[in-house]
Amino acid sequence: MHKLHNLIDRRILRTHRPGAEALLPPHECGGCHRPQKHLTDRLTLRFARRTFNHMVKSNAARLDSVFHALSDSTRRSILRDITAREKTVGEIAKPYRISLAAVSKHLKVLESAELIARERRGSFQIVRLNPAPLRPAEEWLAYYQKFWERQLDALQHFLEGEEDERARSSARARNP
Repeated sequence: MHKLHNLIDRRILRTHRPGAEALLPPHECGGCHRPQKHLTDRLTLRFARRTFNHMVKSNAARLDSVFHALSDSTRRSILRDITAREKTVGEIAKPYRISLAAVSKHLKVLESAELIARERRGSFQIVRLNPAPLRPAEEWLAYYQKFWERQLDALQHFLEGEEDERARSSARARNP
């Protein structure tokens, strides 16, 4: 991993900053190593690397937050409730036997996964569904669906075979 970061660092320096070869060690810039102008020059390089890694991980992090939000039955129920129409926080909390603070925590998780949007109208907080983040989760599940279906079909075939075998053996036992 360290070698990958160094490779990325060198490419960023060579392609995006004129005169950046001065920041590379002598063996990487043909031996004409000049000292750094400022100590903070290397910070720019590290910042670029972190941005690159953040961009790579952002889709996975979003997908993780969506699945985390959907992992709780109360949050799934809240999403189901607001699919028909937008509701206030009080309307959302009414059917549950939990405190308003607990509902608010669930809403914060849903909001951090961008599954809901909150809007303040006067003294009310209106909550509505934002279905866009569910699309990547649906695509991820659809990819694995063919594997599940194959396994479930094989299980069904196996169980039906056992059921047929039991029926034949019980028929033999009745008719010796």
